[in-house]
Amino acid sequence: MSFSLYYYNMKNIHKGFIAVLVIIVMALLGVGGAVYYFSQNKTSSTPSGVEVSPLSYVDDCGAKSGVSKETCLLQKAAISGNVEFCSNHVRTASANYDKWECYAEIAAAQRAPSICSKVPTADIDKCKDVYATIRLDATQCSPQQSKCVTKINEWLTKYSLENSDCKQMTQKVANSAFNGGNNVTRQYQCFEFLANLELEPKYCEDSASAGVGERTIQQCKDRVQKAEFSAKECATQMGFGYQQDQCYYQLAQQEKNSNFCNYIGIDVLKNRCVATKF
Repeated sequence: MSFSLYYYNMKNIHKGFIAVLVIIVMALLGVGGAVYYFSQNKTSSTPSGVEVSPLSYVDDCGAKSGVSKETCLLQKAAISGNVEFCSNHVRTASANYDKWECYAEIAAAQRAPSICSKVPTADIDKCKDVYATIRLDATQCSPQQSKCVTKINEWLTKYSLENSDCKQMTQKVANSAFNGGNNVTRQYQCFEFLANLELEPKYCEDSASAGVGERTIQQCKDRVQKAEFSAKECATQMGFGYQQDQCYYQLAQQEKNSNFCNYIGIDVLKNRCVATKF
């Protein structure tokens, strides 16, 4: 091999080596940059631009864990607004709810009380009362049901409570119908409710002024600190709609993201959420 040919080959090998080296370095910088970015920008499973797709959480009821297949199918019908799902429903041991309750769940999820008109006449009032209680909408209570209105007003008052109400035991606390047998218990229940709602352990500590013991206060703080919420959990909440709205409120507190407030239907709770300074 001539020297010039040898030199030419070595020169090309050198160029190839440099090119490969550059590619490796760039790749390492890319990986390192990505690792640094995600380590500095940790987020929950839902990004700051919140878009919750409830139906995506229940689209495979056969593989869903933690909830029975029947409950999952009802969730799916409620979220999609599939009222036909209820038409052939028969109460069984595994699907432990009546046909009118099926319609009430879908009506509440869709915020469409008119769906209750699909149930037999004898069950319309029950459907309306369940809808009203789920959505905390007293205007939908049947005329004979004062208990429906009372329960709704109690919860609406609870969602307007402030820490000062618990400290001073204002009329709001009395109207919230905490079921303690004495003022000490009711005051503690007030502080505990706010601590769970706001995910604020300090409210548990404030109950010491009511004579609550250290052990009870610590248990309250532990529950608040261990609480964890997700968009999936909130979107698939069944039963009382105010529990779903409360879940979104708590998720907004947890993630310090006001976008979750948009998924709250109860005005008093939504306004409280929007007014929070995250």
